[in-house]
Amino acid sequence: MALVDLLSRMALVSWHKTVAVSGALGSGKSEWVLNLAQGFRQRGDRPVTIADIDITNPYFCVREIADTLVQDGFRVVTALGEARWGDSPALSAEVKRSLAGDGRVLLDVGGDPRGAMALTQLAPEIRETGYDLILVVNAYRPQTRTPEGITALCQAISAVGELAVSALVSNSHLMKETTWDHVIRGAEVVAKAAELLGLPLIFAGVDAVMAGKASDRPETVGGVPLWPLERHILLPWERGGGKDG
Repeated sequence: MALVDLLSRMALVSWHKTVAVSGALGSGKSEWVLNLAQGFRQRGDRPVTIADIDITNPYFCVREIADTLVQDGFRVVTALGEARWGDSPALSAEVKRSLAGDGRVLLDVGGDPRGAMALTQLAPEIRETGYDLILVVNAYRPQTRTPEGITALCQAISAVGELAVSALVSNSHLMKETTWDHVIRGAEVVAKAAELLGLPLIFAGVDAVMAGKASDRPETVGGVPLWPLERHILLPWERGGGKDG
């Protein structure tokens, strides 16, 4: 299924101008930002801006492949100069200019209360544009392995960031050890959290390579659309070896 078709099946009523994506370490939230950006551009949105406002984790994030994204036709906003690689990069004023400008804006947000502080700095501008705040969840990480843990994280991010989470995404995996049972069981945990929170679970992610090897791959998991997630940010030992994970 094409990304544009997946976007059209989203459980939210409509996409707003600004889409912020958050998730705990190991959730894959930066990959979701990139996949959503591709989907919006495939749908015809122009321009599409990707803003890295993750102030907690400078690794495995959008800024690692910023130059490639620009070559692919995206607008990319990261911290400037040496701050781009700092542990707590300052937010660029260009983020606010992007929010006030044309086109779609995707924000890659740190996935804990400290990371949500970046949203606090931008909350008035984000509210003015209209927004969706998506929480990406890997049910096989310690912080988010139970519905209660997921609920607590979601509520903390909303409280600190001063913006309400709109929907959840299940991206439950164990890297190369992932099986279809892991995907299904993880989505079930996230679905329970979504029910507790009164929020929609809009997608269940699975690695695109794994999905491509399954001739009988389902299009939904528990009634939730399945998104074959393309990986763009590779681990150090994978670089130069192709996207085989």
